[in-house]
Amino acid sequence: MLTNFSEYPEFHTVTEFIVMATNGNVNITSAGSGATLGLNSQFINLCANNAFLSMSQGTDSGSIGLNAKGAEASISISTPSPGVSALITVTTKGILLTYGLPGTNGTISLGEESLSLTMGPPEVGSSIEMTPESIVFKVGETTFTMTEAGLVTKCAETTIEVSAAGITETVGEVLREMTAEGHNLTAAETEVNVGVSGTTVEGVTNSMEFEAESSINSAMISESAEGILSVETALNTIE
Repeated sequence: MLTNFSEYPEFHTVTEFIVMATNGNVNITSAGSGATLGLNSQFINLCANNAFLSMSQGTDSGSIGLNAKGAEASISISTPSPGVSALITVTTKGILLTYGLPGTNGTISLGEESLSLTMGPPEVGSSIEMTPESIVFKVGETTFTMTEAGLVTKCAETTIEVSAAGITETVGEVLREMTAEGHNLTAAETEVNVGVSGTTVEGVTNSMEFEAESSINSAMISESAEGILSVETALNTIE
């Protein structure tokens, strides 16, 4: 049944208004700059195949439901404005929130096994990446990674690793390790180890310079060098 009041210019109030259409289109338009179209009911349901919008009124509160079904289903909410992007996208693969200027906007992306937060231009701005196994903080080329095994910080050629086994620092070809057994410093072919059993120094050349007093007291001293061994000091005492 189709009820049509288009031939009457005046407003009509009816107790029940039913519009039915088969294989056709129904268009309701409220024209004019100040026009208003209102739908008032205890329950409103809009359905288009696999997309649903429902609104209902309870005793002291209301609810809105928005649902889309299907393998490629998606829901988008946006407020377009010149130069600024504000968007919420919900798909079967995750949720994406975006706001800000193009190229420098902030985003929050939630997937099945990851959560990502970004702010600023790509490769220059900051980001936080979370998975069930790790958290990665990044600003430009500087990264800080946290896992169950420990912490790793990288900045250009500098890397710091912290784990239950100890601390390892790397700057180019220079490596420093600290464990429960002691400290180890390696720079190219030179290595210094300070452990619970003593100190070991290995290198092609060895040079020691002191402006004041130097004292060595040991039951046994052994020095060896494949190249040059040079000791310079104002005062040197060996017992």
